[in-house]
Amino acid sequence: TLPGAEEAEEMQRHYVGGKVDSIAERKKEIRYEDIFDFEATVDKSKKMPYDSKHFRMLIDGAPGVGKTTLCRKFCKDWGAGQILKQFSFVWLLNLREERIAKAKSLDDLFQHDDEDLLREIVQHMKKTRGEDNLMVCDGFDELSRKERTQRSLFLDIIRGKVLPNCSVIVSSRPYASQMLQQMKSITHHVEIVGFTEKQIKECIRQNITDKPKAEELIQQLKQRLDILSLCYTPLNAAIMLYVYKQEKHTLPTTLTQLYTLY
Repeated sequence: TLPGAEEAEEMQRHYVGGKVDSIAERKKEIRYEDIFDFEATVDKSKKMPYDSKHFRMLIDGAPGVGKTTLCRKFCKDWGAGQILKQFSFVWLLNLREERIAKAKSLDDLFQHDDEDLLREIVQHMKKTRGEDNLMVCDGFDELSRKERTQRSLFLDIIRGKVLPNCSVIVSSRPYASQMLQQMKSITHHVEIVGFTEKQIKECIRQNITDKPKAEELIQQLKQRLDILSLCYTPLNAAIMLYVYKQEKHTLPTTLTQLYTLY
């Protein structure tokens, strides 16, 4: 028998929000401040030694959940002296950039206006085998299949064959992170799962200063499950809020219209 209207809506609601909300219930939720509480994020299935200056952390999640934003925030907060104070250098490597993705040696990785200074830093890095350095490699999934599966500079860095004293944070979409999870060198794993339904409401209330309008939008989304389903991904939630404001607090009638207006 086919489900009735109420049952069908409940099934759809579970499909829309159930994945993120159920994952959040099953797994240990941590705050940004706790990511480098290494006991909270350690991969207990492995027995690799680590400490606050020698670790390799995988951050994975679906497209648009905020992996790149998180990597950039790490670097920004390190520059402001707020986190990761144990490192003298933190390098943000965007693996989407062809120059970086195709790098064959450490000398190919870095650029600086002062070439003499850069050369001195790279030589010191080689001499100390990466001690006091943290590499944040954003977008492992953007590498070609060959670069992800066969020997490459980044695989050697992640495995500790190059700069074994260097710490590494690597972000990836799930389809490419499965191989990384199997590496013995990965000591910590953080998964970004997206917003829960509660967090979607908080996001709306933080971004819409007109409180009645914010509550009105929350109620509208209960009837617009097509748009609500998108908002579990932070990037899509931001798009929805932008369009909602631009259209004078009105939701588009179709998903096509939502992206067209954006």
